[in-house]
Amino acid sequence: MRCLADLLKTVCDEVEIVVYLRRQDALWASLYGELLFQGRLDDKTDYRFSYESIEGLFGFGETGSNMSLFEYEQMLQPWIEVFGTENVTVRPFERAQLIDGDIVRDFVSLIGCDAEKMNPLRNANVSMDLFQMEFLRRILRHVPESIDGKYNKAFERLGRIVHDNIPRTSPYTVPTTGAKEFLDRFSDSNARIAQEYLGRQTGELFKVSAPEDNSADLPELTLDKTMEIAGALWNAQWDYTQECDRLDRALRESLNRRLPLFRLRIRLFSV
Repeated sequence: MRCLADLLKTVCDEVEIVVYLRRQDALWASLYGELLFQGRLDDKTDYRFSYESIEGLFGFGETGSNMSLFEYEQMLQPWIEVFGTENVTVRPFERAQLIDGDIVRDFVSLIGCDAEKMNPLRNANVSMDLFQMEFLRRILRHVPESIDGKYNKAFERLGRIVHDNIPRTSPYTVPTTGAKEFLDRFSDSNARIAQEYLGRQTGELFKVSAPEDNSADLPELTLDKTMEIAGALWNAQWDYTQECDRLDRALRESLNRRLPLFRLRIRLFSV
């Protein structure tokens, strides 16, 4: 961290650290979807999403190390020690607390630029729904990361094609059983952050509470729904294959048109 600070001092007169903090239960739901998308759950496919089984479940190679992702006070400490509290700005990642409910416009405004002059950006980072994630969780066990010691290209593409081509058909993303209890684990440290960085003596860091238990309302991934998703997946892959073939033909035709001219130049040079 100090090496980074020393490097920045050579090119910047002032350094301000801007940190966006997401409610911990929402962060875990988002992280779970991202791990599925990347195929990081391929060796742990029997683990469904839950707030009870998070600890030590996805430690990025180190048991329990993932929990530090949610300890925001601990995460902020190295930045404070190097850059100073006065140079660290904390922003809660909630639409109600962002300028115009948009993180890009919020950040642009923080650094002194006019957000009104920005061109609107399309939100390409849309979370998968419950059906997409459960389908991906189950199919990953049949699509290994490597085959005969070689990286499996199908594994690399699976998460992307499910995310981009399978339509969202459920308003649900993850089961929220235990979400409130999980968030409560960080209530004291979150309150200290709100008081120190936001000047909120009430200790309210996030204005939106953790969701109620939705387990009674969650739909099941039925066989018919699975076949519907598999059909959409096949159609998307077929379209992708056809587009690759079209581009390959176009490239070959372009090369064939240029080849006679290339041969002519060779002959002239030889003469």
